[in-house]
Amino acid sequence: MAKIIQCPACRKVIYADRPPCPHCGHGAAASPPPPPPGGQPRPAAASGAQPAATPRRASRPARAPGAAPAGVPPEILGWNWGAFLLNFFWGIAHRVRPALLMVVPGINIFIAILLGARGNVLAWQAKPWESVAQFKRVQRQWARAGVIVLVLAVLVIPPAVYFGVGATFRNLEAYRLAMDRLRSHPEALDYLGEPIEAGRWVSGSFRTSGEAGSAALSVPVSGPRGEGTMRLAAARQNGQWQLHVLTLSLDGSDRQVDLLAPVKPVVRRTEATSR
Repeated sequence: MAKIIQCPACRKVIYADRPPCPHCGHGAAASPPPPPPGGQPRPAAASGAQPAATPRRASRPARAPGAAPAGVPPEILGWNWGAFLLNFFWGIAHRVRPALLMVVPGINIFIAILLGARGNVLAWQAKPWESVAQFKRVQRQWARAGVIVLVLAVLVIPPAVYFGVGATFRNLEAYRLAMDRLRSHPEALDYLGEPIEAGRWVSGSFRTSGEAGSAALSVPVSGPRGEGTMRLAAARQNGQWQLHVLTLSLDGSDRQVDLLAPVKPVVRRTEATSR
């Protein structure tokens, strides 16, 4: 593998076995202009004669699509998973300034894609590296760290949201009022039995503003005899919650019990016994 060094003149990265420097020309031997034919000195320009035009420097050829920029080894080109997954922290460690834009909402996803696609080139140009092998080793370590963080996020975030949202809903006063009403309603006790328990996954929404607010929740409930879903809609005025809708839908049946309607006497269903 070719050794990579820094040009002592312009400090750009070059290959040690390919002088001169392609950036500044350092290392090229100066050669005198060829003598005129016959070994005679060139005649001085006549008075009033126009000096010979200096030839223009040839323009640099255009870089082919997908080719490595000047000073960047082609071996490092490719997608950088560490820069894509750990974008902000990867950018700080590699002195890549565009990674700081990850804190800007709306463009951060595009910055992450840019870092994944061009991260190797940006990192190589931003700081000196001992060799291509060292560069690749460091990027593999960042890629492994990014995958570990991604797996942990997938395993931890959904359960955290599941339990966090459910706990928030269960702490609402409207939720507690609804559960108290359900557990004391004769028809609910007749169909579900005792004790009535609420499921962990509570869905819905709520908002509060000072002493006002509203809530709409759907709660799975169950008892020894059956299961169902309790739905409630409540409003908060002057700091007090009032239930406006509270129903119980029984699983496997079209029946729906209005838990806010006047309570009617219910004959409890019991298993027939015979001696």
